[in-house]
Formats: sequence, structure tokens, C-alpha cells
Amino acid sequence: MNVKKAAAIFLALMVALTFLSRALDSFTVEGAHASFEEEVKGRIAPGMLADFVILGANPFETFPEELAGIPVEATYVAGVCRYSREAEGKQQ
Repeated sequence: MNVKKAAAIFLALMVALTFLSRALDSFTVEGAHASFEEEVKGRIAPGMLADFVILGANPFETFPEELAGIPVEATYVAGVCRYSREAEGKQQ
């Protein structure tokens, strides 16, 4: 692989990671800021509301075209598990 091709691939990966990071921020810290709730939402920290999902793969280590296929393993609302893929499998 020549230097120009390697540099182009590196640049494309950096752009993709920046886009992903901004997209996730728009649903977390930026979303909380937009609704004037940044004191209680947008981060995982003591005293904050705990609404979050656990994904089956790290989106930062997944090819962009595969992001939509990452399974949701669990969903928590106010710190309480409201959905668990594992529990759902046991009910069937």
C-alpha cells in the first residue's frame, strides 16, 4: 500500500469516527443541553438520570455499514432494566 492510499484510508476513518462521535453526542450531552436538562441528563455519572442502552458491539470498532445491525442487549430507563435480550430469549 502506498503512502497516499494509506493517508486517504486514515483520513476516511478519522472522518467516520468524528461523525459517529458527533451523532452519539447529539443523543446524549447535546440532547440534554437542547432541553435545558444537562444537570440531570446526558452523562453516566452519580446523581444523573440513568437512561441508556447496552449494545452488542462497540460502535467505534464497527464498520459504518454495519452500525444499524448492532443488537441492543439491554435498555435502562431511570436506572431500571426495561428490556433485556437475554431475558426475552428465556421467555420464548
